[in-house]
Amino acid sequence: MKENPNFFTNEYYSLLSLLSCEKSINKRSPYPTSFREKGRARYECLAIEIVHEKKCQLSCEWCFVADAKGVDNKESQPVEFSLICDIIDQATVLDKQGQKLFGQVVFIGGEPTLHPDLDKMVRYTISRGLTPIVVTNGLVLANLKYAKRICLPGVVIVTHLPFFNKTGDKLLNNKCGLLGYAGILKRAINNIISIRDEYAMMGQGKIEIVGNYVLGKLSLKYALDVHKFCRKNRITPFFERMRIANDFNNKGLIAGPEEIKKVLVKLFNYDKKNYPEFIQGAKNLSEKDEAIREAAYLIPPTFNSPCTMTQTGVHIKYSKKGFGDSISCCGQKISHGNVNEVTLAQILKNKENSKIFTRQKEYILGPCAACVLYDLVHCEGGCRGNANYTFGCPRASDPQCIFIKKSIRNNKEIMAPSDCDKCPISNQCKKA
Repeated sequence: MKENPNFFTNEYYSLLSLLSCEKSINKRSPYPTSFREKGRARYECLAIEIVHEKKCQLSCEWCFVADAKGVDNKESQPVEFSLICDIIDQATVLDKQGQKLFGQVVFIGGEPTLHPDLDKMVRYTISRGLTPIVVTNGLVLANLKYAKRICLPGVVIVTHLPFFNKTGDKLLNNKCGLLGYAGILKRAINNIISIRDEYAMMGQGKIEIVGNYVLGKLSLKYALDVHKFCRKNRITPFFERMRIANDFNNKGLIAGPEEIKKVLVKLFNYDKKNYPEFIQGAKNLSEKDEAIREAAYLIPPTFNSPCTMTQTGVHIKYSKKGFGDSISCCGQKISHGNVNEVTLAQILKNKENSKIFTRQKEYILGPCAACVLYDLVHCEGGCRGNANYTFGCPRASDPQCIFIKKSIRNNKEIMAPSDCDKCPISNQCKKA
């Protein structure tokens, strides 16, 4: 697709002008090493929904399943430990190049700490040479004894963050449906930090803490203070935009790209001044390089950290038939197979045969197909799940990108132009 000047904002063209409209690709990504990018395997991330996505103690208004808390039926029972072990074993199989199929196993839900065997799963993952990542609301980790069973050397803990503001934390309690949640979450984070530091002091290994913070209208005003807390306490900030899918009940909780941009620029300037190690070469940046690195903070879905899950991951989840359906990310619907019926290797082969996921750049539609920043900033097309949810097309452009004109962000004819006859999975899309 040839570049259409009506796609992009003046800011986009100003950036290109600063870059002298260079077509050479910045081979070195402006992003720091991400907890999701270990580079030790053929594929990056195997996410396993060990409890149903609707199983959680909270009912956060910004969660895309918040309206349907609590499911209890045969199809939603916790996955058996033996099946998880079998999947993990398959993830360690070597391909023809001698690489493991996956480098990381992410335990998600719902709330994975509700699974009675999570600690055993974490230990088994480590024993098989993979990195376990636990994505949690933090509630159960407020119990120090339990936290020590989960927070082991080699583990990555991704936990929610409080707002660290008296008014904000009251809001958090109210909007998550649990009185005192902010205080419990602070105790959990203190537990994780103390366990991490104890292991580090004894030289027994590293625990990485990632702070997940959803950027929406309710949370934006507290973002800078939360970011400062993360930097001070050596927590990797993972600040993601509230996706369109998350505003399930149309409560108007999603902040616009321009609102979010103001906050992300503040985070960039704060890091540039106080933590330049998180911005490659920040002390000696040319005007051009600084512009590229600032742009990296502004690209959806998560500041200074592109999401490659759709291309380099598999998400094993529950469907109406029960556990086992495998998709490319939680925002996609195209199944690559079921782990109860085919091997993980076959699921990956099916994913590769789909082409639109593993060869995304060749098949992406709309402004993303023409955007120079796709390579210069390694944005990977923003949030692919968000694009799919908005336009019903996994190849569409992400409407939360600030560099796309506001007037066309929700124009399906531009953002997801119809060329189903050229799409390798058009028949699957119709059935999904």
